[in-house]
Amino acid sequence: MSIGIVNQAQSGVNAGLSRSAAAAHQIASQVTHSSSQDFLSERAIPEVEKVSTEASLSDSLVDLKQAELDIAANAKVIHQGDEMLGSLIDIFA
Repeated sequence: MSIGIVNQAQSGVNAGLSRSAAAAHQIASQVTHSSSQDFLSERAIPEVEKVSTEASLSDSLVDLKQAELDIAANAKVIHQGDEMLGSLIDIFA
């Protein structure tokens, strides 16, 4: 049972890492895109697009934070599973 929990948590860590990589890529793409357009011309970006870019950036930052919390929670599950397994081995040894 403990090993199944650890495997499930490892899967959760992997999903969190994928999610954080995707969010980091989105943030980097938005910052790079925004900086290059600001350099070319302040008037090149309509106000509507600036607002949607800021909203998209904040969504990406929230996704990154959620991924961080997911990874931390799953790491705690792995740690607890490891402790449980160690206790079981100590009991049966």
